[in-house]
Amino acid sequence: MLNQVKSKRITSNKILQQINSEIKRSEPNYIAIFDLDDTVFDTSFRRIFIYEQYLPKIYDLPILNPILQKKHYNFIPLIKKNAVFQEYRSEIIKFFFKLFLSEQFLFLDRPFPGIKPFLDSLIKLDIPIIYLTGRLASTIRKGTFAMLEKYGLPNSLKRQTYLRMKINEKTSDNSYKKRELKRLINQYPEKKFLIFDNESRNCSMFNESLPNDSIIVRFNSVQKKYSHYEGYLLNSWE
Repeated sequence: MLNQVKSKRITSNKILQQINSEIKRSEPNYIAIFDLDDTVFDTSFRRIFIYEQYLPKIYDLPILNPILQKKHYNFIPLIKKNAVFQEYRSEIIKFFFKLFLSEQFLFLDRPFPGIKPFLDSLIKLDIPIIYLTGRLASTIRKGTFAMLEKYGLPNSLKRQTYLRMKINEKTSDNSYKKRELKRLINQYPEKKFLIFDNESRNCSMFNESLPNDSIIVRFNSVQKKYSHYEGYLLNSWE
């Protein structure tokens, strides 16, 4: 049994080995839950493109180093002391996220290396996959399915794959996922949960809501707000 408290770093191979071992012993199967943004898909290309193509031209903001941008959830920490940004902060942030959260630029996202083989391995083990994302269904549901299809990621009921998205944009991602998790626990009472999310806050919430034999893993990419998660840390899908 994997140790959720003492173990820190973990690999995708180690996770698959654990699941295979339990299946051979006829123990309860898993259900796998994946966040999308910055867990399955690398959104840094979308963030960087929108900033570079729009904000410096419209608001006379500085050109930023793409390498630095890639290390942050968004551009705000990099220009927070800029005079123009300080004056038009709310307007700039609203403008940026209106573009970022639209279908127009989803095509810039790319799956993280190794995620497709990992997902395919779970499908071969007959493990249902649920993409539990804070994306808004009314604006980017069609585009999300298109991106899953484009990169050959599991995305159909025939492959036991399901997509759950927010309905109300005013609901925080954490609150939405907490509510959906309760529904999933009731829907799959015999399943053990395997969950991947890039946000420490979400991982901590999952960990508090589920039995100790669940596996909750933080994928080590960017976070909205840094916080520490006392659990598994996955640096790469490869």
